[in-house]
Order: sequence, then C-alpha cells, then structure tokens
Amino acid sequence: MQQSSVTIQNFAFNPSTITVARRTTVVWTNQEAGVQDTIISDSNVFGSILKPGDSFEVKFNNPGTYNYHCVDTPYMYGTVIVTKLKVQVSLMNFITLIIIIATIRKKSRGV
Repeated sequence: MQQSSVTIQNFAFNPSTITVARRTTVVWTNQEAGVQDTIISDSNVFGSILKPGDSFEVKFNNPGTYNYHCVDTPYMYGTVIVTKLKVQVSLMNFITLIIIIATIRKKSRGV
C-alpha cells in the first residue's frame, strides 16, 4: 500500500501540495496543540474533524486535482494532485540506464 502524509501544525498543512500516484492513501495528522481542525475538500469528496493527535486517511483512486481547506482557519488550504502513474526517474538513473543499454548493444555486435 502506497501512503503519503500531511501534517497540520502551526496553522498550516505540510506539505501544502502533495503529488501522489493513484491508489495512494494520504494521511492527515493534526499536530496542533489544543486546536481542533475541520478539513473538507472543495468538492465534498472527503472531510473530517480532527482533534489534536487525531488522523484520518483517504485513498485516491482517480487521477485529478483535489483542493481542500480548513473550515476553522480560512487561510489554511492544500492540494492533492493524483497522477495516473508513479514515475520517479532521476537524471542519474536515466543516464545509467542509457550507458547500460549502449554497453549491451556494443557487446551484442562484438565491438
């Protein structure tokens, strides 16, 4: 199970924008001291009332952009971006792959 986390602390979501692959579960955890937060998506797809220390989670199966906010603190907002595929290839991994392919081709040609 793929999982990502968002913390609620200092009257902010951290991270405020998160990009995940579809079928990823995002967990929100309220780390505010003595402050209750009511989280709701702009499209009413998900929502929860979180007391200090509480968590809730949502599994995102459909690609798209999901904006959400805190009802109790109007300037707190966040975004979950759900992609079709999780592709994380660093430039170094890509270059390494190209070198491996070139080496295999040379060897197969007997060069």
